Amino acid sequence: AALAPAGATHGGSYAYAVGWYLQQLIKLYCGRAIDRAERSVAGPWNAADVARAPDFDALVVDSDVVWLRDVAFVHAAARDAAGACRATYNAAFSREAHGLYYVTNKNLLGAADGAPVPDAGGHPVSGVAHHMVFRSDVVAAIEARVSKRLGAPLHAALLKPEAGVVKEAHRNAFSEYQLYFHFARRVFPGAVRVRQLYWANGPGPRSVAICGGDGWPAHEMRGLRAPTEAVDADRTAGYDYVAYHSYAKRRPCVYGPAADRADGGACFGGGCTRDCY
Repeated sequence: AALAPAGATHGGSYAYAVGWYLQQLIKLYCGRAIDRAERSVAGPWNAADVARAPDFDALVVDSDVVWLRDVAFVHAAARDAAGACRATYNAAFSREAHGLYYVTNKNLLGAADGAPVPDAGGHPVSGVAHHMVFRSDVVAAIEARVSKRLGAPLHAALLKPEAGVVKEAHRNAFSEYQLYFHFARRVFPGAVRVRQLYWANGPGPRSVAICGGDGWPAHEMRGLRAPTEAVDADRTAGYDYVAYHSYAKRRPCVYGPAADRADGGACFGGGCTRDCY
């Protein structure tokens, strides 16, 4: 309901905005949901469920992602001073730099903890790569900082005026992946090991992109000749995964470890390029 004013003034974006932020909160609260299931807790969530610190790390994957190769997510693991097992998880990356994400992060976490962390070469780097492992203690620390700063748990703080999301709801003003990725790298550097995978965005699952010179635009698309043609082609091309967005009409860029030189060596931990297979 708190998003209604923004949706009401932007031509039907209300339903989209609600869905956009809801799915991100579901991912961030996934560890708590697993904990409830482990404890066989039934019925609606209550305040205690939300306040309970998550006990489970959770690998979250966007629903349109298809994995094409085996991928390792655990780089290393050891027990901390309290005896809890803490893992260092591998994370892929992109170069998506949507400014509003960073504005919201600073509003939620403060200027220091909410600031993005560049790569080793000083270049902007993004955690928006359609999947991530959320470590429970990192999520708990994010929640604690947000609650201390805005006086409400994350799900409620996100909709407070101070967060800025309601004002910019129609513009996708928040990313759970960016929030976690940069906070973890700044405050919990042992939680994340950045390494690139070979991956791509789009096109939709019913089309194949024909390699062209302008980001594979829509006029260079064709329908599938077989139900698995796109997946088979991408697997043969060597992708680790592809996000087959239903709305995508092109494949604007891909990220490939073997072609770091094509991007001027700007990508650390593996590489990225704007090439087509």
